[in-house]
Amino acid sequence: MTIGLVIGAVLVQETDLGAAYFLDPKVIASFISWGFYVLLLLVRRSAGLRGRRAAYVSGAVLVAMMVVGPLTFSATCTGSVPNDAGSHWRQPKTAPIALRERVAISRDDLPETTRALADTPGVWSA
Repeated sequence: MTIGLVIGAVLVQETDLGAAYFLDPKVIASFISWGFYVLLLLVRRSAGLRGRRAAYVSGAVLVAMMVVGPLTFSATCTGSVPNDAGSHWRQPKTAPIALRERVAISRDDLPETTRALADTPGVWSA
């Protein structure tokens, strides 16, 4: 887990995201989870916990992560997409017209916009 977080943090510096990457709620949750994991290892080692007591501590950390996780993911989006753009996940096709107009691409501009998007670092086609 540590290696994955470090490699991701280093490689993202080569993209346009840079430091903004660390404001993503999923990344914040990953680092918080890593912190809980390291704390759990330190507590277990320093207290010499084994067996049932170690299971209780692990359960407490799991509950703490279950509480912190949803709080982190409900954080306000800091990217360039408007905050209410996420409503399409919960209620499909109910985004306000003003928002749809802001993200709409005309047919004439579609080829040029698609090329520009494909040339953007960190974007790839499936």
